[in-house]
This record gives sequence, structure tokens and C-alpha cells, in this order.
Amino acid sequence: MEVVIEPQDLDLTKYKRIGEEGTRTLEFEPGKLYVKEIIRPKYGLKDNTALPQEHQGGIVIAGLPLLPIYKGLPGASLLAEILLQKYEYHVPFYRQIREFHHLGLKIPENTLHGWFKPACGLLKPLYDELKMQVLAARNLLEPFKGYLQSDGYAAYNVFEGKEGVCLVGCLAHIRRHYETAKEENKSQTEYVLAKIQELYRIEQAADIQGISPEMRMSKRQEQALPILDELEQWMETTCPKVLPKSRMGQVIAYAYTLWPRMRNYLKDGRLKIDNNLAENAIRPIALSRKNFLFCGNHEAVENTAVICSLLASCKASQVNPREWLTDIIAWLPYYARDKVKDLKELLPNYWKLRKSKEI
Repeated sequence: MEVVIEPQDLDLTKYKRIGEEGTRTLEFEPGKLYVKEIIRPKYGLKDNTALPQEHQGGIVIAGLPLLPIYKGLPGASLLAEILLQKYEYHVPFYRQIREFHHLGLKIPENTLHGWFKPACGLLKPLYDELKMQVLAARNLLEPFKGYLQSDGYAAYNVFEGKEGVCLVGCLAHIRRHYETAKEENKSQTEYVLAKIQELYRIEQAADIQGISPEMRMSKRQEQALPILDELEQWMETTCPKVLPKSRMGQVIAYAYTLWPRMRNYLKDGRLKIDNNLAENAIRPIALSRKNFLFCGNHEAVENTAVICSLLASCKASQVNPREWLTDIIAWLPYYARDKVKDLKELLPNYWKLRKSKEI
């Protein structure tokens, strides 16, 4: 958009233009709602005595495109926005209704729910296809060998001692456990947290320097190993001095049990000091849960699983979720009608590949 501002209170006929100065500002235009009208011209034979072509009548009209919701008002882009607002940006329905009202559209809450339910039903087969793909990939991981980083969740204990698998601990979880003991024993907690902070500073310095994994491993052996030894010795001497059922006693028991796994991050410079990357991947669901408070019923839980799983797949495949949702919601009715179509084509990673070939 361009705005031209001419000088005021001057007779510009006495001047000639010798140039211009431009200033740019970044503006924001709120979302727009618009009506898309589908026009299907109707044709009749000019000569009523002429016979129409085979399989055609005297009057012809193009077929009505399949809509995301049968005889429904919302188009694919509006349904995509409603789902994104709720599950990607954590905007509950009552606030979405208020936003639509500000845009000049009054939508009753039951109408919004009436659109939401079939939209989730439309995406459910795609979610089932995604689940099949994940389960198939899980079978490929059965002979997995390598590093497995996690918190202290007991389910991972089955990998303890498994040949070729090295369990790696998470210092962020250990730190959070110690933070819960701060009110009970401030001096001991602050000592441990200060040592943990030193370990993170080593990682931060390596990140800033951009050193290779080999150099990072060497730096950890030189700088981090003594701190880990010191913390292990502190836990061994402190544990007998605190009550086992005290908060500090429970935290030390948790951390000391996981300490051998925690040391394993020293073995390879490619390993992280914590598994915050995995934690951040599921953080949107935790944020949504705080906004939802509860799902209300089993169907709502399943809808949440459907949308959040598909959006997480978009993020993992670096796909714009708005573009993807708008496109596949428009196509899914055709895939539902034509059972021979392969739903896998609409999953974010395959969709991205197909789009790249179209460019």
C-alpha cells in the first residue's frame, strides 16, 4: 500500500519534482471474513429438437463441489482458522466468538460447536492413517541401538542393561526436583542449584563457541566431570543426614538413582544435557490443557488428540499448519467419497513433498 503526501499551502506549479523520500511502516490488518459464492451456469440446448449427447440431458450444469460440511456454511479456510485458534494459539471458543463479533459476524456458541464436530470427524481418518504410520515405524525401532535420553519415568527402565542401548538422564528434571526442596532446606538446595548452573554454563559456552561434538566431549570431561563427581559425593554424605521421607531425602533418592544415567551425556558431544527439546514439543498440549481446564467427555478428548497430533506432525515436517489445514480440509471430502484415494498423500510430510514438486 502506498500513500503519497504532497506539501500543503504551496503553489506546486512553481516547483518541479526533483525526487522523493520514502518511509516504511509495518501495519496490521485484522483477519477478514468474506463470502465466496459458487456460480454454476446452467445450459439448455438451443435446438429443442436436437438430441443431446450420450449420458447428457437437455439441460446441463456443473456438479456442486464437495463441501467440508454437507450443506454447511463454513468453508475450508474458516474451519482451518477455528481449529488453529483453539489448538495452536490456545484461544477457547468463547473468545473466538468475541473476535468474530468484532469482525461483524455474530456466531452463536452452538453454531461454532456444530461446525467444530464435523470438522474433527473429517480429520479423524487422516489421524488414523498417521497412527498407522507411527505404529509401523515403532516396529522398525525394536532393534534400536544407541542413546535414549529421558527423565526418571519408570517405563524406560526396561531398556536398562539392554545391549547396545545407553540411557541418558535429564538434568532439567533433576533440577526441578531440587527446586521443590528449597523451602525445606534453602542452603543445601542453593548449593546443588549453583553446581547445576555451572554445568549449564559449560554447555552455554560451548554453544556460543560453536565447537565440534568431539571438542564438546573433551570440554565436558575436563570441566563437567569434576562437578558431577562433587555432586555425587555430596549426595552420598548428605543422604544419611536427612530423613528419608523428607522432601530433601526424596529428591536425593531420585537424583542419586539417576546419576549413572546423568553421567552418560559425557560420552558423546552430540548429546544434550537435558531432554528439553522433547519437553518443548509437547508443551502446547500442556498450555491448551490449562486453558481447557478439562475436555468434558471422551469425544472431546479424541478430538483433541486428532488435532494436536496432526499439528505436531506439521511442526515436525516444517509445514505451515494454516496452509496445510486449509488445503486438506477442502480435499478430504473427495478422499472420503473415493475410497481408492490414498490418505497418506495428505499427511504433512507427503503433502509438503507434493507441493514442492508443483512449484
